[in-house]
Amino acid sequence: MLRPLCPLFLSGLGMRIIFLVLILSIASCGPKPPAEIRFLEHFNQGEDMFARGEYQDALANYRRALKINDKYSPLYRRIALTLEHLDMLDSAIVYYEGAIVFDPKDIDSYQRVGDIYFLRNMLNEAMSWYERALDLGYLRPQSYVKLGTIYNAWREYDQAGVYFKYATVLDSTNAEAFYGLGLVELARDDTSSAIVSFDKAVELGPVAKATYMLGLVCFKQDKVEEALKWFDVYLQLEPDGELASEAENYRKTIVLRQGTQGK
Repeated sequence: MLRPLCPLFLSGLGMRIIFLVLILSIASCGPKPPAEIRFLEHFNQGEDMFARGEYQDALANYRRALKINDKYSPLYRRIALTLEHLDMLDSAIVYYEGAIVFDPKDIDSYQRVGDIYFLRNMLNEAMSWYERALDLGYLRPQSYVKLGTIYNAWREYDQAGVYFKYATVLDSTNAEAFYGLGLVELARDDTSSAIVSFDKAVELGPVAKATYMLGLVCFKQDKVEEALKWFDVYLQLEPDGELASEAENYRKTIVLRQGTQGK
């Protein structure tokens, strides 16, 4: 049971005693070494510049800090992230690996390296880094989406579905996860569930590809009016998208069919 505060500490005398204790504690620690002060100055300046989007200047300050203390894992991670913003991805990988050297449980750095390889469509390499992260604990929802995407590309639909589902559980607003889940369900010929997932992706996103997939599903079900609506939505969202020519072709087919039926 908690006891009420002693009246002494509610008085001015009590506050003076607390302040005195704090002063004595700080004094007992002694002054910070000049090197530590310089390290913090450079690191904090780097943080301020990073927040303003001044990545080159941020990188310069982080590297000055690194010369003073080259065993601080978060600094390697900040340098790596800055290099990512500067599109220096190979160098970013090197610094993420440096962060892992000084903190082998740095789960975020494993995922970031995986993300770089995923971006380059180097799926085997990306998978190896995500798996190393999985050995350490739970991943970011977006990492589960990428794992699902990799397994889906490999046509391992059961495993893909597991990871897309993880992502939706961890983040119920993740539109890409629902889109991926829809792809898996469609591959399993579970059209009804796929439509629900694609609809959810559109509601949360919208995810342009989900609108195309809804158009495709409706077209195959001979729901041409609804298919036409979804292809039009896709073309509005991504008029020059990778699926635009296919959407246009389906649209022309539907219009031609409607014209033929009207005669």
